[in-house]
Amino acid sequence: MRYVYPFTVLAAIVAPAMLFAEGGFVTPTEQTIGRNLQVFVSVRLTDQAPATGLDVTITSDDPTKVLLGATPTSAGSKSITLKIRAQYIETPDFYIQGHADSGSATYTITAPGFASNKGIVKLAPSAILIVGPFKAPSFKTTTGTSSKMTFYAAHLDAAGNFGAQQGIAGGMTVPLEVGSSNAKAGAIVAAQLEMKGGESSLHAEFKPAGVGTTILTVKAPAGFSSAAKQYAAVSAAVDEPGIGLTGDINLGKDLQVPSFILLAEPAPAKGLDVTLTSSDPKALVLSASDDKLGTGTLKIHVAAGEMRVPYFIQGLAESGSVTHTASAPGYRSRVAPVYMAPSGFMVVYSPYGPPDEAEYLRSKSTRDPRAFTVTMGERKPTHLTIWPVYLDPKTRRGADMTAQRLRPGIKVVANLANTNPAVAKVPAQVILNGPAEWAMVEF
Repeated sequence: MRYVYPFTVLAAIVAPAMLFAEGGFVTPTEQTIGRNLQVFVSVRLTDQAPATGLDVTITSDDPTKVLLGATPTSAGSKSITLKIRAQYIETPDFYIQGHADSGSATYTITAPGFASNKGIVKLAPSAILIVGPFKAPSFKTTTGTSSKMTFYAAHLDAAGNFGAQQGIAGGMTVPLEVGSSNAKAGAIVAAQLEMKGGESSLHAEFKPAGVGTTILTVKAPAGFSSAAKQYAAVSAAVDEPGIGLTGDINLGKDLQVPSFILLAEPAPAKGLDVTLTSSDPKALVLSASDDKLGTGTLKIHVAAGEMRVPYFIQGLAESGSVTHTASAPGYRSRVAPVYMAPSGFMVVYSPYGPPDEAEYLRSKSTRDPRAFTVTMGERKPTHLTIWPVYLDPKTRRGADMTAQRLRPGIKVVANLANTNPAVAKVPAQVILNGPAEWAMVEF
């Protein structure tokens, strides 16, 4: 027994110390907090909370600089108490609010049976920053299109630039005053803009008023600083919406193509009258219908809320370049060129259709006759199709991509030649009247 006694005494000495050793706290990482802003953190234990849970008290050591909130909207207070449930090792999130724009401050963490600890925060100036769509410092829009602006609460670095986005301190309401350097171009439309406790951003609408450029800025609210250059202002350029036209196309003589007027913004409540004008009515005319010969000037009404309406471009010449222009009140004018080309006809086996674009685009023709075969016993008639097309001015070739309708008001009598009437017959003539797309004859 004498050999056991020393170990028994040693166990009696050590065991009580181990039994009653205090746990501790792991403090949050040092935070930088803007004035009148807040960040959320939590405190961890070095050991699990006891079976009855644990009340942890966090107290600001300088309430003039730092206050604490249990929720994102709670008004700050000097001290808060948070409950850690049994066997958990971390408090719920709480909020540290900054109320100074320089220096540092500490807060103390205590709980029964645990050694106290301190956390530290750095304090920095704060600002309300402004960005345009896609967080850009500038953007372009049109007179009929509003744009979304975004305002951020953030702390600033030593140079006065963006540090980090943070929420407004709980219990506070921060009114925003947004200025426009040119109200005739546009401004923020809101009866009242304000950011409330817990909010870190806010959206508002920029409404254009007219053509021009304006600079949008936020006046620093009380307790906030002005940002340096970064996110301090947004430039908005307002222009009239545009009009789209069909252009950069080839058009055969006495042929026509369908086209569209395309508005960048829907027509206003009373609709919109768009005027189309040809630069040379002897070469190109414009029509609202495919069965009426056009004129040099055409007015087309676009119904309210609509963004497109059809029209037809008709060719009267086989060479040269002609432009046509679209204009309308409140919209930018658009000029589109059309290149006049000679026209002709392709005779093809109906099931084949016209040859593909390779025939038109390749530098040398393959002279492929695109032969077809029929038998004397065919019960169904075989047909040929006559397609009007514009032709390449140099090669005089056409293809499926060059097929265009005849314009209205024109009648074409096409004479068909047949090298061997003993083998097959075709009509001697076929008549096409505009706006025909093609004519079919029996072989």
